[in-house]
Amino acid sequence: GARKFAGKGADILLKSRLLIHKFNLKIRFFDGYDWPDKCTIQQREAAMRPGKMFVIEPVPASVLREKEKKLSQELEVKEKKSLARKAQLMGELLDTAVSRS
Repeated sequence: GARKFAGKGADILLKSRLLIHKFNLKIRFFDGYDWPDKCTIQQREAAMRPGKMFVIEPVPASVLREKEKKLSQELEVKEKKSLARKAQLMGELLDTAVSRS
């Protein structure tokens, strides 16, 4: 590097700093739904509203909570049915074991 330009055979230590006084950077992350020809009219209108950053808005937390609540209730019902079936099978096994002995 610097040795070639200085014309010396010894190592030359260079220290440098880069000072940035004003710097603007705009980054656009592609969300996959913003191609104008593939958007519906509602999506295009949503994109034009002030303050909107994405064509497809995230699902509100209240909707997610409702879905989670519904799924947990369904899981509870399935677990209760499963436990009832296991209890029934164990009872039948015990009844047959007692009758055989």
